[in-house]
Formats: sequence, structure tokens, C-alpha cells
Amino acid sequence: MQSLYSFLETIYNDSLNSIKLKTASCKPYRFDDLISDDKKCVQLIDAFANIQDGNEERQIGSIANLNRASHIVVTWLLGIGLDQVFHLDELEKGFGKSYFELLWLQSAMLHDYGYFRDEIKQAILISELTKEYDLLTDLYAEPELNCLNGMTVELEFEHFFSYSYSEIKNYYRYRQAYYSSISPLGDEISDHGIVGGCIAFKNYCKKLKRDKKRGLASNSVISRIQKIACIISASHNIYKSSLKTDKIYVQYDLENLTSGSPARVTRKNPLLLLLSLVDTIECTKRFSKKENAKEYLIQSTTLKYVDIELCGREVIIDFSRLESFLVNERKSLNMREKLVSHIDAIRSIGDWTDFTVCEIDGNELKFHIELKDTLDVM
Repeated sequence: MQSLYSFLETIYNDSLNSIKLKTASCKPYRFDDLISDDKKCVQLIDAFANIQDGNEERQIGSIANLNRASHIVVTWLLGIGLDQVFHLDELEKGFGKSYFELLWLQSAMLHDYGYFRDEIKQAILISELTKEYDLLTDLYAEPELNCLNGMTVELEFEHFFSYSYSEIKNYYRYRQAYYSSISPLGDEISDHGIVGGCIAFKNYCKKLKRDKKRGLASNSVISRIQKIACIISASHNIYKSSLKTDKIYVQYDLENLTSGSPARVTRKNPLLLLLSLVDTIECTKRFSKKENAKEYLIQSTTLKYVDIELCGREVIIDFSRLESFLVNERKSLNMREKLVSHIDAIRSIGDWTDFTVCEIDGNELKFHIELKDTLDVM
């Protein structure tokens, strides 16, 4: 086994050699300099994400206080690494395997973009959120967006849409009702995935409009990739209900997401499936300063105490050294409870995705993850 830190550092160095940075101002930082510095991570995200709207500096700056920028970078790298085992790119159709790297990059970079935005702190209506350029429609009048018309029913692209537009809108309303019932209110009043996806799409469309005025032609492949990445962002925080919340899901016309409904995050949508797995496994956000104001770990420390091994068609994850560090060196029972909650979330993956999680030799801190054996593919 090797530390998660070493695993991601190797992937990062390889990725810098294979992907051209989009802006010369984004330096190819050493992994050690990058991973625990949110400002440097913001620069990397900003270079890739295609979301600059002319006012991005004010909005994007707040991410440094939320410790989400490094989580986004770790998510991107971990997804590249885990796909070496699960080969979800081989299930891809539409763009084909050759575009999976860019699809994954954009989806990972945008999935928590909502945390950059002030709108998550507001109970903004979904109609207002989508008013200028609507992510949640199949009909676009602008010539540069015509390539996006009817994507949900095209065989090449329909598998990216695990949830219908109406389900995404209804889930957004449900989450606002849920957050408004929590006391005290947190920073998130509107769902960060849907907010991020909708605003990132709007900013991309505004960028296309500016480019058109400058005489620059749009690229239909890139536009489709951007639309899909924004849809993945809007979808990644949508969960099935429990028995306790089934009734309220029905009230919001989310019958197909009640506790007894089939899983919706499956290999039929390999991009969302990969993001769901990686976003659940990734643990630096659990121990960040945002989540633990009095005691926290810097990102590189967390990664150095988690071990990973790729074995054929499965991944082994071991949190034993991290628990020992938290209990014996940091002497923090509170942070150990954070770890227990994190592991519980990983164990639940099999309830809502096509992955299974099993403990190894009865060790609740060490387990393997593999794809379920199913013939129902695509």
C-alpha cells in the first residue's frame, strides 16, 4: 500500500504533462506547495473551469475560507486514479473514451463550484437562478447554443442525465425547505450542487457571447462537455430519501427518489458514478478548518495518514494510521468521531450506487470497494 498523498502526487505530476493549462498565469505548482494552499488551488480551478464571468475574482476569493478548493483538486486527481481500476471510461459513449479525461476534469472542477457563490446563502427561486441562461432546458434559441438542443433524448448523451430537469428543480425546492428547518441556519440555504451547475452554465454562456463579439467561433464539443459537467454538478448532491423523509419527497413530486426506489447513480452514467464514489471517499474536507474551527488538519497531513492500494478490479482503503494519529498524537476524540462518520458514509455507498464496500478481516477502518457484478450495463 502507499499513502493517499503519494498516490495523488504521482497522478498530479503525470496530469500536468498530459493536460495543457488554459492560462499562462496558472503556474504548474509542485504538489506539496499546491495541495494545502487553497489560493493556489483556486488558480488551478480558475484555469480549467471555463466559468469566468468578469466578476469572478470577488466570488471565487471566498473559497479560500471554505477549504473546498483543495477538496476539488483532490477529487479530480483521485477520480483519475480510481478509474484505472474501475475503467468507467470504457462505458462511455457519445463523445467516446477519448473525451473522458476532459469530461472528468470539468465535472470534478465544477462539482463544488456552488460553494464559491453567495447564492447558496440565499433562498433564491429556481426560476431566478435559471432566468438568464437556463441549464435545465433542452431548447436554446442562440445559434451558438443550438448544439445543446434535445440532448436529454439523444442516444449519445441521454445517459448523462440521471435526473430529469423537473426532478432537479423539485429537489432544489425540497433542499431549501430542509435547510430552512435547521437551527441555527448554516451557510448553505440553497443546494450547492444545483446552484453551482446553473451559475457555471450561465457564466459559460456569457463567455460564449463575449467571444462571439470578438469574432471567435464556439466549439460544439466543448459546449456539450460544459453542459454535461454542469448537469453532473447539479446532480451530484441529489440523494434518495429515508423512510422518515419519504412523505416529504412525495410532497415535492420526488416519488422516484423515495427509499424503495431503484438506485439512480449507476454505471449507466459512469461520470456521475465516479464522482459520487470519489466525493464520498475524499476525506480532507472532513478535517478542514471550515468543519473544525478549533482543531483541524491541513490537507497534506490527512492524505499522508490514509493508505490506498489498487488490486485488480478493486480498491483497498485503510484509515487505520489516520485513526491512530488522531487518537494518540492529536488526542482528539472529536476528530475521531469525524472519521467514524466519514467511514459510515463510505459504507453506505452500496445503498445508492453500483459499488459495494466490504470490511477486510473485520477491521472497520479497512475495506475494499468494487463494482457490483451486474449485467445491466448502459
